[in-house]
Amino acid sequence: CLQFDFRLGLLGLRFLYPFVDNELGSWFGKVQTLVYRRIMDLQSLVQDLKIKGWHMSESLVPADLCDDLLSQLLLHKQTSQLNKAQIGQGVETQIQKEIRGDFIRWIDFTQTAPCEKKFIDWLDLFLQKLRPELLLGLSQFEFHYAFYPPQTHYEKHIDVFKKNSSRQISFVLYLNKNWAPTDGGEIVLFDEKDPSRESQRFAPHFGHLVLFLSDTIYHQVTFTNRERFSVTGWLKNRF
Repeated sequence: CLQFDFRLGLLGLRFLYPFVDNELGSWFGKVQTLVYRRIMDLQSLVQDLKIKGWHMSESLVPADLCDDLLSQLLLHKQTSQLNKAQIGQGVETQIQKEIRGDFIRWIDFTQTAPCEKKFIDWLDLFLQKLRPELLLGLSQFEFHYAFYPPQTHYEKHIDVFKKNSSRQISFVLYLNKNWAPTDGGEIVLFDEKDPSRESQRFAPHFGHLVLFLSDTIYHQVTFTNRERFSVTGWLKNRF
């Protein structure tokens, strides 16, 4: 069971409670409420991954961090720093727009914008929280920005490569404001035991975080009718 330890220190407290209220009279009560909410979010996340193979959270990542990541992604787009995404790995990579239509930019951990560094810090602590609960040998992560132009999609696939099974948990953080049902661009998750059966689908609403097991959950992105932005990544082991 995930428990809050007051010895976690400032970094842990900032993860569980991402802002500080200057009105000191109400500060402690708000901290208690939000700490409890974060603990419940993490417990629900762990249980969902163990039972269903996926989880969706509407508020686990702070909204101001999502705003900053969106601004950085738009800057990369405006300065032509997004590249057409490929499928496959290594020498087998290839561009097939009829299968995958997004443009991406991998995050270089040695050259990051301030918001990217904050997200790396957030992921590092998140990884520390999940590691003892899921027993997947989680030790590292990688992520990239993703931009889908209108009328693009990503066909049904799984995230683990044939020659590299280090990806354990996939995650997508959505950065789309005022998303409407007619905008399309949903992520569709398929049943862990029966990949032919749809299990759940989610619209890419701003700040929503979808996680799923990389090696068992097939998924796809439906055609989007407007520009669609996200951060996509993987929690990995070293194998």
